[in-house]
Amino acid sequence: MGLRRIRAGRSFFAALGVSAALAVTLAGCGDGDGDQSAEVATSTQSTATQSTSSPEASSPTSVTDGSVASSQAVDATVRGPGTVCESTQARRIVINRGHADCAQAVRIISAIPGVGEAAPPDIEGWSCGRDGGYGHLAMSGYMYRCDRGGDQVLSQDDSVPVAANWVDNNDYYRTSDQVDGQSGYYFQSPTGYFACAIIGTPGAASAGCHGQLPSAAPTINQHPDFQTANTIDSLNGEHGQLRQRGDPQYQFISDVKSRVLPYNQPIFVSGYTCTVDRDAGTTCRNFDTGHGFTVNRSTYKLF
Repeated sequence: MGLRRIRAGRSFFAALGVSAALAVTLAGCGDGDGDQSAEVATSTQSTATQSTSSPEASSPTSVTDGSVASSQAVDATVRGPGTVCESTQARRIVINRGHADCAQAVRIISAIPGVGEAAPPDIEGWSCGRDGGYGHLAMSGYMYRCDRGGDQVLSQDDSVPVAANWVDNNDYYRTSDQVDGQSGYYFQSPTGYFACAIIGTPGAASAGCHGQLPSAAPTINQHPDFQTANTIDSLNGEHGQLRQRGDPQYQFISDVKSRVLPYNQPIFVSGYTCTVDRDAGTTCRNFDTGHGFTVNRSTYKLF
């Protein structure tokens, strides 16, 4: 590890220490990121439970737990985030943000031209495109996408979670040649208490956070400069773990702060979904294995 990288890591974690002290001072004011949490256990052996919070969506097939809805008749009733308008073996059409009627959602997604064909500038007032994110479904979580103001409809399949108020992960992608070609999808919790990221490619990705972990975190003698864990993550869909790092792998070092991930607006990249709940804290979970972690100022959970 280069000297500059070690120094950058030490400076970052020193800054986190100051931030942590300020956060503790503010904790009594109810400043999110798990201040009021009484649900997350401190045990590193806790059983996995769903902790991702998604806004409620209307019947008939509102999905908020990442499951796949069955096929249904398409209707013209206006629906909200997490509503599955169509589910077949070939595709799943979902209202991700805002509101839309399912009949139109299915119609506009079906009207998107195939690969190699010129796409129209808009379809019924919606701006639509193919192959979201950086190339394919496993990375971005969708195949086709249509936007109209704050409304968004996605085409997915059952290899990824049902979208419900997902942010655009492109907004969080950062790359730099300054620190070993660092690149990934970086974010911070709304209070700035944890710096997190999803890095890597489908099948070889990891999700994790840096910050001053709860006092119950064990001592891990992996690095001479740090005597307690300063990293919580899940690698390649494996069980969540506490680690000790001398460099901030999940913080984009070129910037002081990463983009904020708003409360209850998940980001999906390469099989991992991360979300921040005002009480429970930050949760990252691998869709295929269900493994991951939850962490806030006072407690953590590995599953």
